[in-house]
Amino acid sequence: MKSTISAISFVLISIVLSSCDNSRVFEEFKKIGDKGWHQDTVLTFNFEITDAAKDYNLSIDVRNTSNYKYCNLYFRYFLYDEQGNKLKTEMPEVYLMDPKSGKPLGSGISGTFTHSFVFLKNYRFPKTGKYKINIKQYMRETKLEEISNIGYRLEKVKAEK
Repeated sequence: MKSTISAISFVLISIVLSSCDNSRVFEEFKKIGDKGWHQDTVLTFNFEITDAAKDYNLSIDVRNTSNYKYCNLYFRYFLYDEQGNKLKTEMPEVYLMDPKSGKPLGSGISGTFTHSFVFLKNYRFPKTGKYKINIKQYMRETKLEEISNIGYRLEKVKAEK
């Protein structure tokens, strides 16, 4: 009960804080089931670019519990245009826990921690239109447990003053 109230509070605070963010173009979280993030599970996020003259930052957001048994997470992302052409792919390694102490990194409430990793900075899309990004875990586990949500965020780069 206590963790449910904390999770609801976290979501409400996140919504209030993100509603003030005018640089955000797209943001979505997908829940990973209780059975874990299977190697074959591909998470797909669809979005539209209406201004190809702007630069964008693309981020992956990860929510995990303090029981996550690794320090790091390998994932692969694939960015596609509306014709299905692969524009970009990469396999970053990100850290969810401090490798020396094992303490969780990121911001957290009640044993759940959120991390945001910019993986494409100042990216310019080739044209306006619909795009999608696929994200897949690349750990050596068939089923990766204690990852609760994976999110994707697209934001306009703020002009330097």
